[in-house]
Amino acid sequence: MLALRDFLAQKGIDPETAGTVELVLAEVCNNVTEHAYPGAVGPVALTVLLDPEAAHCTVRDSGAALPEGTPPETMPEPPWNLPEGGFGWYIIRSLSTRLEYRSARGRNRLRLAIPIDRVGGRAGRA
Repeated sequence: MLALRDFLAQKGIDPETAGTVELVLAEVCNNVTEHAYPGAVGPVALTVLLDPEAAHCTVRDSGAALPEGTPPETMPEPPWNLPEGGFGWYIIRSLSTRLEYRSARGRNRLRLAIPIDRVGGRAGRA
C-alpha cells in the first residue's frame, strides 16, 4: 500500500482522500486474503487509474469466487451490531461507486470507483 500512497501523492490527491482509497483497497485485499485464499497464498493484482473525479480500481485474484457470484448487496443488520471483522463490505460499498464483480475461468475481478479530491482542487463525486 505504500506504493499506492506514493502514487496518489504524486498525482496530487488530497491526503484524506488518498487514505480513503487506501482503506477501501485494504478492505478488498483483506477479503481476498481471508476468503479467496483461506489457509493458502495466491496472487492479487491491483490497478488504479485516475480521472478528474475518481480513482478507478481493479483487483484480480485466482482464489475462490464470492458466494452466490456477487458481493453482498446490503447489510443484514446495522453495521454497529456486527461482530469484529464484519464491516468490510459496508466500508467498501459506503466509500465507492460503480462496484462490479465478475468470476470466470477461475479468475475473479472486482472493479470500483472511489470519488477523489485533488490538493487545492474541488471535491468530485464519481
